Amino acid sequence: MDKTTVFSKSGKGLLEIKSKSNRLSKDEFRVLNLVDGKATLQDMAEKSRIAPVELRKILALLSDGGFIKELTNPAAGVGVANEAGRPAASPRTSGVDDLDFTQLLGPAEPAKPGVPQATIAERGQRADSERKASEGDATKAREDAARRARDEGERRAREEEAARRAQDEAARRIRAEAERKAVEEQAERQKLEKEIRARMEAEKRAKEEVERRAREKLEAEKRAKEEAEREAREEVESRAKEEAERRAREKLEAEKRAKEEAERKAREEAERRAKEEAERRAREKLEADARAKEEAERKAREEAE
Repeated sequence: MDKTTVFSKSGKGLLEIKSKSNRLSKDEFRVLNLVDGKATLQDMAEKSRIAPVELRKILALLSDGGFIKELTNPAAGVGVANEAGRPAASPRTSGVDDLDFTQLLGPAEPAKPGVPQATIAERGQRADSERKASEGDATKAREDAARRARDEGERRAREEEAARRAQDEAARRIRAEAERKAVEEQAERQKLEKEIRARMEAEKRAKEEVERRAREKLEAEKRAKEEAEREAREEVESRAKEEAERRAREKLEAEKRAKEEAERKAREEAERRAKEEAERRAREKLEADARAKEEAERKAREEAE
């Protein structure tokens, strides 16, 4: 296998492309699609953007699996450009009769002036020997090519028969699969319709249940609101009554405290005034006594003098 090797799809490969059975990996299926009997290994490497080493492995796997076949040139040993400039025959179009080995023989050299006839005879014998050897090689190559062509024809016939059988089997499987899928789809549709009816019924019951719960919730909220409002009114009235009673008690207590405070202050004021009066009288008495004592002492001094 070289860069110029050409591959073609087998019947199995064509069937794989049509059925897409997913037996091949993504890269293998892509390479199988690129095989068209014309693209070379180098062309497929450029189109698939797969490394040549990896591409060779994939092609080998496809070939071993019978998905592709390698197209070989029966005259590979001699299918080169001849000296006249004509290209070698294509490996897919050349048969045994198309092989041209005459160009392998070089053009006859004309006798040069002054060359001995013996030398010319030797050259003629040598050329004749080479021609016979080339003809023998060409005959052997034609026989090998014919044998390879027969083998290739038999192999292609076997592959075509196998491909035909594979196509028949694939068609049978496709029909059976289609029938099975039709039955499954019918069962699936019936199951789906049943599920849809059940779901619609369940949704209807759920909707009715939601509406009933919503009504009950609204009624409960209404009752709760009325009860809350009643309790709030009673609470407000109770608090107002308690507040009035508290204020009345506080007022009585304040008046009582004010009266007691006034009485206390009056007592304290009377006591303070009485104390101050007593202290004043005591001071006046002391002062009077001091003055009387001083007056007596003064009189005594005067009397003594």
